[in-house]
Amino acid sequence: MGIRRFTPAYELARESAKSYQFSLDWHQFLTDKIGLKLLFGSVDGPDAAHGPNIDTFRAKLAETAKKGAAHMTEGDVLMAMAGIKGTVALTDAQADALATLKMLRHLYFLRDRGNQAVWIYAQPFEFHRWVFDEIRGCTPSQAIARLNYADEVYPAAMRSHMCAGLQQAQAWSLKCTAKLGGTPDDATKALIQRWFVPGTPDAAAVQKVAATLLDGFKKVGALCGSTRVIFSDEPINRMDGDAVAGQTNYRDSWLDYAFVDGGSLRERLDVVYIQDAALKKWASPNEGWVATLTILHEMSHRVINTKDAVYDFDGLKPGAVLSQKHALANADSWAYFATDLAGQLPGSRAAKVLKEPPALRAAYLRSIQNP
Repeated sequence: MGIRRFTPAYELARESAKSYQFSLDWHQFLTDKIGLKLLFGSVDGPDAAHGPNIDTFRAKLAETAKKGAAHMTEGDVLMAMAGIKGTVALTDAQADALATLKMLRHLYFLRDRGNQAVWIYAQPFEFHRWVFDEIRGCTPSQAIARLNYADEVYPAAMRSHMCAGLQQAQAWSLKCTAKLGGTPDDATKALIQRWFVPGTPDAAAVQKVAATLLDGFKKVGALCGSTRVIFSDEPINRMDGDAVAGQTNYRDSWLDYAFVDGGSLRERLDVVYIQDAALKKWASPNEGWVATLTILHEMSHRVINTKDAVYDFDGLKPGAVLSQKHALANADSWAYFATDLAGQLPGSRAAKVLKEPPALRAAYLRSIQNP
């Protein structure tokens, strides 16, 4: 069975960076200039101190290919870095070394303001599996062809949007903690009532919910402001589902917004898999807030262990179906509350989603019956 998530791919990169003997001609560059072993050294994810070095790696890769012999490609340079020659099928160790370098080629470290930063892994669209599975079993010529794939899932402009979106998610979370701390003002209490407390306003219930929200948004804000967040492609999911007319590099699973692995399947690293619908919202002049809301939704899964009791299109109004308990467990309720409190939720959208849902989702009911 092949790789299915970023964390096991990262673990293979860690092992290869630590144990593989790269070409002597490139050893000093990879060790001293890039810090390859240190970059992939921690079990907690890539090392932010060495993140900027990846741009140096990409620049050197492009420069060497350009200045090399006629028709030299990035794939040829990566083969040279790994010290691979000839036509014999690659060993697994050689394939993993190439995959590690190719993974590095498409890994980005973006820093906005202050300490907030994000890792973005933008595999080529032509990869329908994780890079290690794409390279294993190849001959050198087959590997070079795959190493030359360059059309990334997240192009440069989109990566900038993703970084800004994470910063905005942090800002909205911090605003929530500021408003929820101490005694919330009347406007904040009204929003708590709107998204979490059904029926007649109850001051004690509102205050109790405020304390829960405060604790949760502190965690969300801390994660958004860390250097641990990884936005990544997930090619297995991208190629899952029904075919999309005219498309060979994705199927209809890619048309969703984003996902994380939570619950019993929780992924060790803080990875959010960003999909096409979120990208389209970032690309739209007036709908970037939806993508930021999506980040908050997924972050709440990661650090608050929220679930998907209902989605916005089901209805998010607290009531007989979406009780206070279920609303506090619901990721979309948290994300919409934060967006509303930040003053970024259009009135038309609020009116659309603030309807009572007909029922809780079956998967959610199963998850709380069999946690």
